[in-house]
Amino acid sequence: MVLLLRGTIHMTTIYDYLDWRGDLPFTTEPFNEVDNAILSLLSYVHYDDIPNIETTFQPLHKIRDEFYKLHTREEIAEIETYNGVNARLLDKVSDTERFKDIKIGYYISYTDKDFVVQFSAVTFKLDDMIYISYRGTDNTFIGWKEDFHMTYMKEIPAQKHALQYLQDFFAQHPNQKVVLAGHSKGGNLAVYAASQLDPLLQKNIVAVYTFDAPGLHKELTETAGYQNMMERTKVFVPQGSIIGMMLEIPDKKIVVRSTALGGLAQHDTFSWQVEDKHFVQLEEISSESLQIKDTLKEWVD
Repeated sequence: MVLLLRGTIHMTTIYDYLDWRGDLPFTTEPFNEVDNAILSLLSYVHYDDIPNIETTFQPLHKIRDEFYKLHTREEIAEIETYNGVNARLLDKVSDTERFKDIKIGYYISYTDKDFVVQFSAVTFKLDDMIYISYRGTDNTFIGWKEDFHMTYMKEIPAQKHALQYLQDFFAQHPNQKVVLAGHSKGGNLAVYAASQLDPLLQKNIVAVYTFDAPGLHKELTETAGYQNMMERTKVFVPQGSIIGMMLEIPDKKIVVRSTALGGLAQHDTFSWQVEDKHFVQLEEISSESLQIKDTLKEWVD
């Protein structure tokens, strides 16, 4: 989608996309990469204390109503963490025909300062599609400390929790087709879980989507499970990516135009530009991002 404003071309954002396509059901317009990013961002919302969300699927609009019984909109408007920003996104999508009846459930959120783990995941159900979204780093000290551990540890506890979450799901639904996704660390967890899953269950993974997510350690990328999932893994990064250049990342990436100036600011998916039902793509990442990638690799080594 491109808006013409006073003779200039204005690329739109996720919110503009919702204004434009929010009234179109998935039966009319199939699920696309922008919808995908939206669901990945909704994993940042803290659904704690919402009745039965850990065990049952409920419509997104109902979960929104329950959420705002616990938190006022004025309170959320002042929160500039991922929880606050994406809670406002939850409010927006729940008023759209496109998203309001998507089911959400199997929510889990776990933090342990002694073992340095911050993990959360939630499952969405859209007709016969199951979409598991892993939360990225939140604004806790534990979450950031865990990210630093990721740079030098082959595996971190959150990755093992991500795999266990997926295994538990398949234990209940062994033949269900699943999409995995996540933004930032959430994307890392999605790739790890898919790559470490039993090969007999890997066939049920339709696709893995990551949004500016760090990669895995080289030892993990050389496994048969990882290689088996690469054709089904779609990696999105902004042109000035920093987080998405860390560790070993797939060679094939979809580079997205961001309006944010700095690489860290471009980590914010709300700055990514949307045209029609796709992100605006560029041919390659910036030279600065490539330099940062090389520097980070040297530092980690």
